[in-house]
Amino acid sequence: MLKKAIACLLVLAGVCSFHTSAADSKNEQFVNVNVFNKVYYGTVTKNADAGEAIFTPAGKSADFLQIEGRWDDDAFSGDCVISYKDGESAEVQYKDGLISGKIKETDPDGIFLKYSAIAGKPYKKIKSYSADSKAASVDWFYLCTPISEWKANARSIPYTELTENPYDHVDHPIEVEGEVQEIYESTKYAYFKIKDDAGNPYLFRAVTLKTDKFATPCIPNLSVGDRIKIYGVYNGLSEISDSSTILYHRLLGYKKSFDSFKDWIISEDTMKQYSDLVSVTDVEALDSLPEFTTICGEIEDDDTTADPMHLTKDYREICKYPLYYADSKVSVTGKVVYENADAESNNLVMLLSEEGTGHIYSLSMKMKDYVSYLDKKITCSGTFNGNNKIPYCNPNSLSVGYALFPNITVDKIQD
Repeated sequence: MLKKAIACLLVLAGVCSFHTSAADSKNEQFVNVNVFNKVYYGTVTKNADAGEAIFTPAGKSADFLQIEGRWDDDAFSGDCVISYKDGESAEVQYKDGLISGKIKETDPDGIFLKYSAIAGKPYKKIKSYSADSKAASVDWFYLCTPISEWKANARSIPYTELTENPYDHVDHPIEVEGEVQEIYESTKYAYFKIKDDAGNPYLFRAVTLKTDKFATPCIPNLSVGDRIKIYGVYNGLSEISDSSTILYHRLLGYKKSFDSFKDWIISEDTMKQYSDLVSVTDVEALDSLPEFTTICGEIEDDDTTADPMHLTKDYREICKYPLYYADSKVSVTGKVVYENADAESNNLVMLLSEEGTGHIYSLSMKMKDYVSYLDKKITCSGTFNGNNKIPYCNPNSLSVGYALFPNITVDKIQD
């Protein structure tokens, strides 16, 4: 159901060009839609009084029967319904000629999916429901394709095959099982060095929600020593020695008390000054390793594994599985123990120690007029939005790294 709809949505939701030709009625237009070099021809019939229109594709090759909705300035606008030949339908929203916003896709039996799109691209969470509206399962998009489909198509390839014939497998999803050996941090990416049971090293690169919302991997925050089954798109052999990647330490929010951490916080510019001091020469990383762009991964034999259908809202679970909580509403009360205002971007970042628990949350918000909340008790409401990476330096050991705290995009603050 989903794959068919997405293929159609991507065709309809891209950069469209409509060309009018002579028609029997002034309320009809013969048009073509060109997206990704695929063209649909058909007729748009408009109801001049109601502003509604129906697009009917010509020929037998179209994937759908019709699109019905408001037609303004040679494009659909607002709520529209796509009807398919097999009885499926999709309720979508058009904005600036592209499908954006909430989407509901229903099959003939009443089973339906809900997901979102931006500028014609579906992204983030997919929720499936039974015909009686009970939640059934959760999936995520990676590059507009459900992660479940990536996993179903992934293969396990012998290590020698990946290293000796890399171009035969580039751009294919690959499955690897092993143990996390090291975690490399850079400003935009995390790199995980994984070793399989035979001792062969692999390198997996992952982006964050803030880096690329359409290619965010569904993977927990990892620690060295975790045993993991991980999936990624093969990029070929790495050239990490030619990059600016540094082996930084990483702490998760629940692994260190803030009192022992607060004096270590530094700015990004200060962190760069320590780069040469904390660079770690990893002989294996300097070699050409099979490198992957991470799609998803699961920690094996982990007693804290989260079930996305039954989230506990436990702080440790929130820290380890930020994608599971993305876009969820949250309200937290506590004391602001750190703040950093960036006047150039009007961004304010704060760390809040939750009342009664001491759990640390990162708060991000846009400033209109700067108001300091440092050392004040506040209640903030907003949505979870991945992690915030707070750089730190331990002056005793000259260890430099990032502490990852659950990030809340703030909508409202009460003090």
